[in-house]
Amino acid sequence: MKLERGIILNKLSRTMRTFQFLELKELSSALCPELLSVSDILNKLKKAKQKLSAKAFREMALLNFKELANEELLRLSHCLQLFDKAYHGGKTNWACIELLERINNRFNSRSTIDEVSEAILQNIRINRENAFIEVIQHTNGIFYILIQEKKIIQGKGVSLRSPVYCACDLDEPYLFVSPKGAVHNHILLRVAPSLGYGDSQVCQLEGKNILSLTQILKRRFNHHTVEEFNPVDIIRTSDGLNYCLDEERKKFAAKVFGGEEPVELQTLSVTASVPFRGLRVVPDAEGNMFKSSLKISAPNIAEFVKDLAKQRVVHMPLPPWLSKASHLGKNNFVISEKIK
Repeated sequence: MKLERGIILNKLSRTMRTFQFLELKELSSALCPELLSVSDILNKLKKAKQKLSAKAFREMALLNFKELANEELLRLSHCLQLFDKAYHGGKTNWACIELLERINNRFNSRSTIDEVSEAILQNIRINRENAFIEVIQHTNGIFYILIQEKKIIQGKGVSLRSPVYCACDLDEPYLFVSPKGAVHNHILLRVAPSLGYGDSQVCQLEGKNILSLTQILKRRFNHHTVEEFNPVDIIRTSDGLNYCLDEERKKFAAKVFGGEEPVELQTLSVTASVPFRGLRVVPDAEGNMFKSSLKISAPNIAEFVKDLAKQRVVHMPLPPWLSKASHLGKNNFVISEKIK
């Protein structure tokens, strides 16, 4: 992608469409107060005899933005992309990286945006690379970082690679990255040392709620046991006697995903590899491994599994990989048969 004005304006316009008017109004002072002044834009709309709407506000703002130089326009686009991630968290799927070997305590939740941005940019330049860096901090304390690598090609100008988005709570040793494939991007090797860590490793965990992902990673260090499923045979209710045990199964499933702070996962996948067992039907398959996989997707996996348990779709006791899902720090599992 080239640093072309038309491309930047189109991206800026698409990103602005994701915001409601009140959100844009709230962001105006943080983005570009001289060009995104709410009172100024409202006055212009009034003079043009246009009705106030999010669309009219965006179009008038874009007319103001055309005064900016390309790099200023790109910075504004980057900021809006980050605020889009922060404000509309349910849209982004984050992959997790654990930061290891703490070198210093230079950064924490009280650090400034400029301090974080400068540290990352300095580390990138030390390694003779170049990139646009943008950092914002949301009201929940999470820092959102955009890194877009740039290269100057002789005779062709500046070429831009696809941006990599990161999110982190600087009080926790975790980095959340989007898109998922970016966890292996070489530019991320500059982030861990910039934040005061000597190494990092990719976790088999992904999801859309950063606070929940952080809780799941922290739970790995807590001892978690699930008692056996011993339901009461008969439950007396206002409607009479209940022999179905549906609520008992749901309560048991709730204990599996229990914890003081409920967590949200949107996907859960398991891959199994076992010797083929249909030898009488397919004798030539003897000795071959049979691979199968299951992926569960839902707005909230915990609630989904509770309902499955209640309806007897999932049998008790729950399989180990499922019963420990919210305490193993991952939601991508590989299971294999134990060798006897």
